[in-house]
Amino acid sequence: MTTNELQQIVLIEAATLLLVCVIILSAFKRWKVTLCVASGLATIGFFTAWSSIMALGSLLVYGPASLLLWLQLDSKDDKPVGNFNKFIHILAWSLLAIGVAILILNNIRNIFIYLSY
Repeated sequence: MTTNELQQIVLIEAATLLLVCVIILSAFKRWKVTLCVASGLATIGFFTAWSSIMALGSLLVYGPASLLLWLQLDSKDDKPVGNFNKFIHILAWSLLAIGVAILILNNIRNIFIYLSY
């Protein structure tokens, strides 16, 4: 990898990190359009800079995490939780767990490859 390519990847990762911060802020402020745009741009950044498996794992972590944060902020109004909201919670937590597992397993695989086992 040349220095120029490495600099481009670092810039893309920095922009993606900024977009993840915008996603978190959008979830707190409940800005739907900003959340969707930042998620789309972060997705493009992840798949540009990282391997596909790491990008997929990251998407499965930050997407459901922002949704769960949004739902948690909405549930403070003491509204009754319906079956649909329970389904969304279970689905979001499942996707989040799968994303974390993908990231951990891929990192373990990379360590074993690096150590030549």
